[in-house]
Amino acid sequence: MIESYQNMLRKLAWSFSHTTGQPFEDLLSVGYLAYFTAKEKYQHGNRAQFSTYLYTVVKNALIDFCKAEQDEAISLEQFNPALLVSPLPTPEERLLFTTTIDQLSTEAKMVCKMIFSSPHEYATAIETPKKAKTKLKKQLRQLGWTYAKIQKTMAEITAMVREDRV
Repeated sequence: MIESYQNMLRKLAWSFSHTTGQPFEDLLSVGYLAYFTAKEKYQHGNRAQFSTYLYTVVKNALIDFCKAEQDEAISLEQFNPALLVSPLPTPEERLLFTTTIDQLSTEAKMVCKMIFSSPHEYATAIETPKKAKTKLKKQLRQLGWTYAKIQKTMAEITAMVREDRV
């Protein structure tokens, strides 16, 4: 049955991908999950056809996903340019940084190491955080990481950054 709705799912994912900059594959995965949710919850006595119901459920799931991704991104208003030209860290600051990194999971440490080892690749994060994040996700996918693992790791790093700012 899913075969008859694949075009709809692909079109919605493609549209959201081009509108939001989110990776098509991530959005398509969300669409497939929403399909199964819609299939379970749809009641045949409804006035709406299944395709209409499915479209609404998938569209709402994609909107929710994109909002969550947007909330996770560090906005330009939060960016402090003074951090780029700040003096060398004090020993206390180094200790705090090291302690914070040490508390992360192995996966999060690996992502931090990727970023710290080649910051020039991710320098676009200042201008467009989504592009830098998308590039990092693609590299992790090439290493065999699942979308769920990437999502969990990014959320962990984001939480650490937000804690540090409080």
